Amino acid sequence: MAAEGSHAMFQGLKSVYVYVNPIDPKTEQKGIVASQLRKETEQQLKKAGIEVLSDEEFNRFKMSLKYPLARLTLSVSMDEILTEDTALDISNITVEVQQAVFLGRKATISMFATTWERNQISFGGSAEVQGKMRAFVTEFISAYTAANP
Repeated sequence: MAAEGSHAMFQGLKSVYVYVNPIDPKTEQKGIVASQLRKETEQQLKKAGIEVLSDEEFNRFKMSLKYPLARLTLSVSMDEILTEDTALDISNITVEVQQAVFLGRKATISMFATTWERNQISFGGSAEVQGKMRAFVTEFISAYTAANP
């Protein structure tokens, strides 16, 4: 991953596609729903002036070797720890940016690789998880806007 404060990797990035990894049904029962996370994240990015790609646009652009493209991936899993007198929710929260990169030895081969990531193991319910997701996306927005004033 890039060092803190290194925003050059986002320079010239034109748009972002938001993807939420499949969420376990037990986690959804606790109020973390993939479609809701995606919608809220897309709204947060748009509010910051970042163009958000639809599924169709992303699929079309990822075939192009010349379009600067990024995928913002959200992942969350929750579990419950039971003690004698209480139940405690624990979650693993990850927000990462993957960009199309090319192999140095053969520039015609491209793939998506993680260029920025935030991850935290957290205690608390769905409000805590959603708040941490928003905070991580805000960090990305700050890095993006610093590179693309």
